[in-house]
Amino acid sequence: MKVVKIINSLDFGGIEKVFEIVAKYYSGDKKDLVFVVLGFGGSVSNYIKGLGYRVIILNEPTRIPNFKLLRKVYKLLKEENPQVVHSCGAEGNFYGLIGARLAGVPI
Repeated sequence: MKVVKIINSLDFGGIEKVFEIVAKYYSGDKKDLVFVVLGFGGSVSNYIKGLGYRVIILNEPTRIPNFKLLRKVYKLLKEENPQVVHSCGAEGNFYGLIGARLAGVPI
């Protein structure tokens, strides 16, 4: 099952620590778990990349609404074709849920 996890940034913080722990202890195929960062990466994104996961950093301003970012998330989800989208935080939820709905990811 392919899962795309969407977050605002992966530098430091509580949600970032949760993503780090998920990556560290995930027992499935690393190709089936993709981390998407709406804004900028950082120490946690570097750590997750070091574990062998794909981390896609979009480097866009995450203010709501940013239609360019929404279009990027939609296109990414259309290409990745995940079974599950997991989003965290206000911006992650906004862009992740709308993008998933537009891309036809089951809700």
